[in-house]
Formats: sequence, structure tokens, C-alpha cells
Amino acid sequence: MKKIQKIIAGAVMATMLMAPAGTVLADETEGETLPELGGEATAETTQELTFETMYGSQIGSYLGHQYTFDGEPIPTYITDFYFINAFLDLCNYAYYGQAPATSEGYIDLAEEFGGEYATFGDYYVAYAENTIESTMIVCKMAEENGITLTDETMTAIDDMIESLEAESATPQGMTLDEYLQLYFGEEMTEAAFRETLEQYYLADAYSADYIEKYQFTDEEKYVPNIRYALFYAPSGSSEDTLAQAEEAANALLADCADIDDMQTKAQELLTAGTVFETSDILVPKGQMVPSFEEWAYEAHEVGDLDVIKSDEYGYFVVGFLGMEERDQSELDNVALAALSQEISDTIDSGKYQFGTDEPFEPAVPVTSSDAFDASTNQLTLNITTTPTPGADGMLGANNGSNTVLIILAAVGGVAVVGVIVVLIISMVGGDKNKKPAKPGSEDEPSEEPEPIDEE
Repeated sequence: MKKIQKIIAGAVMATMLMAPAGTVLADETEGETLPELGGEATAETTQELTFETMYGSQIGSYLGHQYTFDGEPIPTYITDFYFINAFLDLCNYAYYGQAPATSEGYIDLAEEFGGEYATFGDYYVAYAENTIESTMIVCKMAEENGITLTDETMTAIDDMIESLEAESATPQGMTLDEYLQLYFGEEMTEAAFRETLEQYYLADAYSADYIEKYQFTDEEKYVPNIRYALFYAPSGSSEDTLAQAEEAANALLADCADIDDMQTKAQELLTAGTVFETSDILVPKGQMVPSFEEWAYEAHEVGDLDVIKSDEYGYFVVGFLGMEERDQSELDNVALAALSQEISDTIDSGKYQFGTDEPFEPAVPVTSSDAFDASTNQLTLNITTTPTPGADGMLGANNGSNTVLIILAAVGGVAVVGVIVVLIISMVGGDKNKKPAKPGSEDEPSEEPEPIDEE
């Protein structure tokens, strides 16, 4: 038996699929116990669990608001579902020290945000609302285009709910409704949860159909392939460092007989420690630092070599390898970005009225966490379990002994949350501080979320 700890299950629904969420734990509470997952539960242990022990004391005032979309009310169990997911997602920012945390171990919604949003609570509302509205619009698009859930998807949802009851609720001495209400609020029942999942996967199905039918332009499909060697000397380096990097870059350029020779000589300098990084990289628009992208898209012949300077990184020797077709995963992202833009344009047009007339009460302040040091912008919480993809594409836990996870199969395989994330970031303002992708490295997502914009 283990002491119960206030748990955020970062693998819940959209958060599980869209973010590298861990299980964030706050202070232990003496005398309360939670049985190991799959172990024997008692009435005494399950009675200790409440919605507040799962999510802290601030989130409650943000739930239960009646929203409408296109003149129709949205069930509050659906809007609460996405508000809870948004809360879990933002708690990752607190974990990484990019947002303040309460002593309970969650993002502090009462703290000042700055700029367009007075508090983190205001930012949270905008974040959640954009998720809800985006999903509603995609589901409307699915309806208009005759997209429905397949029998296979419906069966997968049935299997998942049955598994949730047998493997998660029952071992903890709960009915499925009690278990769902613990995580998603008092209105969430099996029937409500099923409706929410069906809506979620309808949006996913439409995104998959959109990708399959998307017509790529040549500009989207083919991008420059650039060979480079970086002599690291970012803006702010000493004059000697900048001069040495420029001299070394020009020396490499002069020493190269052709673009193939550049590869050999750059590798030698990399081994010697003179070159910071060397590789070949595809250059989609909008992902690289400006000077790198500008050179890549200038008119070149295959084999052209040059030296360029980037304030962010220093001096590059660059070579043009030609235009190359992007792989399918990158093309999928192009299509999803196009869908995201359609959603954004639809929101801007006001085609569908969305919102609530019920005002939000400000979050009640909670004692700030001693673990958050504003001077260093660091937050130290304990992560005990990080969900990881399994061989079947599902997210599971490395060690589920003290964690309750809602596990979703990636039924559609695309997950409309990819669209939702892009849209939320662009609309709520989270991309203003986004660092440009580093030329010379794959643009892989970090485990750390992008900084929240506080301008």
C-alpha cells in the first residue's frame, strides 16, 4: 500500500495524445492510502479520493459553464472534459518552471500573466475555449462532408470503455461512473463519456480524411536540401570569437573543391572540434532562422557553396543539394496546418457563434509553491511515471503501480489534437517566443513545452 499523493494523470485524453505529459505529484498526505493499480481496494481508500485531490482547489470555478455553438447548447460534461485537459496541459508549463505553481502542485491560475491576459486563469480560459471551438468546427465539417465513425472505431470505443471499467475502476472499488466522475466531474457518466469520445474521434476521422484528400502544391511537396557546417558564434560572442568563426568558415569554403569535398572536410573539422555541427537538412518555410531560409530559397545550381551569417548561431558554410520531396509524416503536418488555417479562418469569420454568457470568477489564490523560484524560473516537482508509446501505438505507463491513467487507443491514427494544438498556439499567442528550428538538427519536439507568451 502506498501513501496517496495528489495526482495529475497527464495521459488523460487530448493531453495524453498531444503533449509529453508526465504524472505530476504534489505533497503527500499522511494517513491516506491508494491501492496499487490492479490491487485490492477498500471503501476506506476510495472515499479519500475527490475531484479536488486530483486537480487542486482552483479548477472548480472554471467548470460547469454553459457554452453554445451554432445556436445549440454544448453539454457541460463535454466542455468540462476539454477544460480539464487544458488544465493538465498547462500544468506541464508549471512543471518545467515556465509558469507559477501552487503549493498543491498545479499551475497557479490566480497569478498575474501579463499582456493580453490579466491572469493565468484568463489564459487558461482562452486556451480551453479554442480547443472546444476547434473541435466543434471540425465535427461540423465532418457532418457537412458526410464523415461518420466506422464500425471499427465504434467497436474500439466499446472495448476501451469496457477495459477502463475492468482494469481501472473495478480494481479501485469504484463503479465506472464513479471513476469517470472522479476524473471528469460529477456530470460525467458512461453515456456522457461515450458521447464525448465519439465526438473526439469524429474530429479525428475528419482530419484523416482531409489529409488523404489534400492536394499538395509543388512548393509544399518539394523543399531545398541544404548541406551545412556551423561555426558557432552567436550574437553577443566576443569579437575574437566572431572573427575566428568567420575566418574558419571562409577557410573551409576556400578549401572545398566541391559540395562532396565539403562533406568530408566538415566531418574532419567536426572531429577536431572546430565545426560545431554538420549535416544535410530539408528546409521547409517558416522553420529555420531567417538567413538560413533566405539562402535556401534563393536561385541556386546544385553544388553551389557559400558562407552565411546567422545572429542566432554564427557562421555557416552552406551547399545546395537540390530540391527534395518531403516524407509523408511531414506532408501530413502540412495538410493539418492547412486544416488549422481553415478552422482559424472560420472562427475569424464568425460563421458559428460560440461562447458562454456565464462569467468566470477569478481563481482563489493558493499559497505559492516553495519549489518555484521566480529568480531562476525553475520548478522542482517529482515525476514518477511518464506515459510512453507501446508497440501497438497506445500510450501506457512505464510503471503503473501508483498511477491511474485513462488510456486511449489511437483509433484514427491522426488525432485531431494535432490540429487543435497548432490552432491554440497561433490563436492564444503561445508561439511568439518560439525559437526558430535550429538548422542542422531535426525539428523534433522537445519534452519541454514551448514557453508561454508573457509579453
